[in-house]
Amino acid sequence: MHSHSFMPIFVYIDESGDLGFHSEKSSSHLIVTALFVSDPSKLDRIMKNIRRNTPQKEMKKSYELKGSKLNETIIKRLLVKLNEIQDIKIVHIIAEKKHL
Repeated sequence: MHSHSFMPIFVYIDESGDLGFHSEKSSSHLIVTALFVSDPSKLDRIMKNIRRNTPQKEMKKSYELKGSKLNETIIKRLLVKLNEIQDIKIVHIIAEKKHL
């Protein structure tokens, strides 16, 4: 019998848009994104560096970074750092609500 050692995978999921379908205030699309990584400490390090180098007024005292609240330079820096992680996988689903 073989002993297999499995590396855990950490999954982070977020959605953009809202779940409403009938209101005029509802978004036309729902986007769900999942990020898969085996070592979350790499993400933690990136986030700490982004927070350390981002002015407090842009952070809004939030636990999560909101892309809509960050300037383009910070977003580009974040994407470059995420791209350096060897085993990262990012998957997203974009659903046009009128087809659901």
